[in-house]
Amino acid sequence: MALRPLGRQLSRSGLLWKAASQPKSLRNLSQGLQNAGNGRRRLYFLVGVGSCAVGTVWWFRKAREEGEGGVLPVARAGGSEKVEEKPVKVSGRELRYKSFASYVYKGEPYMSARDFLDSLIRDGPRSVDKEVIDDKILDKMLWGTPGRRKGSDHLFKDMWNSSVLSYGDYLFLLTALIKTRRQFEIAFRMYDVDNSDFIDHEEFSRVEKSVTAQRDNAMIEQKRLAKSSLSVHFFGYRGNQRLFSRDFFKFLEDLQSEVRRMEFDQYSGSSPTMSEEDFARVLLRHTTWDLDPVFKRLRGRPPSLVSYCHYYSRA
Repeated sequence: MALRPLGRQLSRSGLLWKAASQPKSLRNLSQGLQNAGNGRRRLYFLVGVGSCAVGTVWWFRKAREEGEGGVLPVARAGGSEKVEEKPVKVSGRELRYKSFASYVYKGEPYMSARDFLDSLIRDGPRSVDKEVIDDKILDKMLWGTPGRRKGSDHLFKDMWNSSVLSYGDYLFLLTALIKTRRQFEIAFRMYDVDNSDFIDHEEFSRVEKSVTAQRDNAMIEQKRLAKSSLSVHFFGYRGNQRLFSRDFFKFLEDLQSEVRRMEFDQYSGSSPTMSEEDFARVLLRHTTWDLDPVFKRLRGRPPSLVSYCHYYSRA
């Protein structure tokens, strides 16, 4: 059977052009084929579908080249189309760190020792204003950081505003207040592979990561300072000193003593004892528990500073 008469017939009826230019013409094509003879109906249908496919490909290609009216969006490098970014989840610790940080260095917030202590006992920062510091101011703060020999249970009050703490330092210090000495001993021994009883700056970074939550490690690396007040205290201004285990564990004990005494003074009004109600508020200030039953159990036993610190040493 010759195909030329079929082509002329389709061309004469306009069906071939409609199939090549408009995908919707398939319906018109099928309706036209219904009028054809029974012997040629199947052949007409196959040729019409093929022509429709060719027209569809041509139409999509033309729309893609023109960049308008296409069914599928075309991604162009450097175009004006906005790419939706997934929202970044920010932890409560990071929000609190940024809220209390009073310094900004190279666009990033950093805490002072005073900010760190405030974040433990205050509901909000003393001021929302942040001071922008440069390399000169930062270097001056780091030079004035007390060394390990001057470590004491009032180190953070001594450093006060003349100090800079990174987000990694903040997480480490928080962890030091809730982890047991045994947990830190395990972490320290893990990276003291030669049993020399000391670690260097790089090994301390690994200890810092091992005792903090894994989900925070990426953020710690991103916000890490080459030198902070904590690292200078441990390893000196040049970062080449060794941190011995006795100095490390003394620092942890001094930190806990300083924070507990600050909490006690805050809630006791600097009196020798703290009321039972205030003691319960300190312990449960980050919970939603009903405090009335706790008050009844504690009445008649007001804690002193010694018993308050002893409670945490047993926890």
